[in-house]
Amino acid sequence: MNEAPVTHQDTVIADWIDYNGHMNVAYYMLVFDRAIDVVLNRLGLNAKYREDSGCTLFAVESHITYGQELFEGDPIVIRSRILGSDDKRLHLFFHMYGGKTGDQAATLETMLLHINAVQRRAALFPSSILETLKTGGGFRLDAPLPAEVGRVMMVKSG
Repeated sequence: MNEAPVTHQDTVIADWIDYNGHMNVAYYMLVFDRAIDVVLNRLGLNAKYREDSGCTLFAVESHITYGQELFEGDPIVIRSRILGSDDKRLHLFFHMYGGKTGDQAATLETMLLHINAVQRRAALFPSSILETLKTGGGFRLDAPLPAEVGRVMMVKSG
């Protein structure tokens, strides 16, 4: 399994099951979103930060890969990584493990943008957050990139 820290655990509930008899794609994102909140909280980008600063983070791009079906009652474990950051952006990656075997079920790569919530425009992270991001905030920054990072989706014709 991935060495990244566990940031969320869940269990597939009946409401998440679709007409194919497995967890619907929308709920993979819901579970990943819960893990994103844990990561942001660990980095100090929590509700107090949002209230005090008037800033928040928006997802600007995301890519999910699906590798294994999940069924009602299956346990889910999310492990999270910080892939990089700059003065406005945060690049995150998540592995979802689950099912009876605990194998990788899905991944999420996402880019978040720091936003001034009043102006609805990109804003620089404050120096305290930049320092936390630079040191990883408890997340390992030197691990090899997951194979799924930067994947391109296309059908080659011809």
